[in-house]
Amino acid sequence: MNVSVTPIAPLRDRNSEEGRFQAKSSPVDSKVRGVVLELMCNAKGGLFASASAPQIVIDVLPTFDSSQLGYTPKEKRKSKLKKAPINRKAPIGLKSVDREGWLNSLMQFILFVPGFAELFFFAPRSFYPFQGFIDQYYLDQQENRAISRVNGLMLFRFLNLKLSSLSLCHVFEFLSSHLHPQWKISATLDDALATPGAKDLFVIAPTSRRQFFTEENAFFYDLDAFIELRPDGQELSFITYVKVDGSWYQCDDDRITQLTSNYLSVPLSRSVLLHYRRVELGKKW
Repeated sequence: MNVSVTPIAPLRDRNSEEGRFQAKSSPVDSKVRGVVLELMCNAKGGLFASASAPQIVIDVLPTFDSSQLGYTPKEKRKSKLKKAPINRKAPIGLKSVDREGWLNSLMQFILFVPGFAELFFFAPRSFYPFQGFIDQYYLDQQENRAISRVNGLMLFRFLNLKLSSLSLCHVFEFLSSHLHPQWKISATLDDALATPGAKDLFVIAPTSRRQFFTEENAFFYDLDAFIELRPDGQELSFITYVKVDGSWYQCDDDRITQLTSNYLSVPLSRSVLLHYRRVELGKKW
């Protein structure tokens, strides 16, 4: 028995043959074409599995040339976090790490003091847990999450290895000494004012002043972040207050509350760490 097999010519060859085949006027769906091409490129010997759909294969053949032998489906681009400049947004919650909440309060303070979080981009490699914490926090902010997915336990363990005492002010001074910032830390507000023209002022002392002018009156200092040490029976708790676009937010672990400035007098009287930003008169702030 003699069996003859006639190969099916590609579409571009069949168009020139007189009346033997009639090309379809409607194109194959682009998604189907992409799937077929991917299967054909990834096939390793054997028959093509789409023999049950010969018309699809025939219509795809004209595009299957040497330029597409290396065809691979394109991966979706992942959104990359822009590290600088960081746009200030309303704070989001943090999962509790320690009972007093001092670590979360410190990180909320660092995240919203202008220029502070950026210092970790140039920190030693051993400070990577901080950089990972900051990157994940900002990513969760961009995704409009209510509570960040960051794990503060890594920071807690890091600081336990580096320091013998984990008091908030001690940790803050440790970080500032290793990050080499351009701002000054003072024990009182009077000490801070002893440095004329300072861009930022960090004060480790309770105070109730929200703004104050210098003697020259060319600029003034505006409070934009502070940490409250709140008595809680026989224990203590730390809570951060930050100002974003003129609005004040209270950051108490996973609870974030927007406040008006009228409610700041009591927590300010119990403040332990404050940040003042210099504002030049006549400029928008």
